[in-house]
Amino acid sequence: MNQQIIPAEQKNPPPDIRISLASASPQRSAMLSGLGFPLLQRPQHIDESLVSDRIDEEALRLARLKAESCLSGKDHGRWILGVDTLVGIGSQILGKPADRDEARETLIALEGEIHTVWSGIVLLDTLGQRSAMKAVCTEVAFSSMSHEEIEWYLDSGEWDGAAGAYRIQERGALFIHALKGSYHNVVGLPIQTFYGMLRSFNYPFHMLKR
Repeated sequence: MNQQIIPAEQKNPPPDIRISLASASPQRSAMLSGLGFPLLQRPQHIDESLVSDRIDEEALRLARLKAESCLSGKDHGRWILGVDTLVGIGSQILGKPADRDEARETLIALEGEIHTVWSGIVLLDTLGQRSAMKAVCTEVAFSSMSHEEIEWYLDSGEWDGAAGAYRIQERGALFIHALKGSYHNVVGLPIQTFYGMLRSFNYPFHMLKR
């Protein structure tokens, strides 16, 4: 009887290093891909309505919902990343504006003031059945903006789908006076925190392509 020869790579398959991103954000996707992580983008449609006024808890809760929703789907790989970013000023939590008028109101509230950007980040290791989560805060000081500047920025369309109605990695950077904390957190993914989570789970970084 002929024996079937099994290739060595099938006997010892490489570890699954894919990151399933439970988000449609092109910014988060670009950051992860730029770092060399093989990515599975798996946007999750969850109810993003807020249930409390604790911005840190809300960011974590929404991130966890995204990650757990991805877990129930197919082909999610070993590692699942859920992230949600919210902007707060005073006691008010600012999410993504529904339309141009709401974006205008948001920018008027932010201009000339200091606000906070909170990201909830949740990492699931489905093989090791482990999870890690953390809320990360960055303080952002906005410059004063004239009516003309606000309308010009609204014309750019950057506000659409952006928490706080601006994108710091694009034209929104023109109005950032100062920043305290993680820049990448404001973009939408606190990279250093994510890296720390992977390290704690012994992620095989050596398997990433150079």
